[in-house]
Amino acid sequence: MSALSPILYSNDVSELLQCSIRTVEDYARAGRLPSLKFGDGWVFPTEALIHAVNRMAAEEAAKRAQPCKPLAVGKKTQRSLPDLSKLLAAA
Repeated sequence: MSALSPILYSNDVSELLQCSIRTVEDYARAGRLPSLKFGDGWVFPTEALIHAVNRMAAEEAAKRAQPCKPLAVGKKTQRSLPDLSKLLAAA
């Protein structure tokens, strides 16, 4: 891997993260990726971007490591039957 420039552009970040430019810019607008808007484009300080991606990866890994609630296995629900007395009385 070649050395990264200290400043990356949206297309550079999309290639690096293997996602669309739109996704990168949506994350920038939402404040999830550290960036600055200059004119029509976004710039990303490389060091801050790497720290942000590392933080996001750690947070998501921690969420995945949380135990899941057990599923209700073998629990049967009792169905209510229609009131047949009304049907029989009408006949």
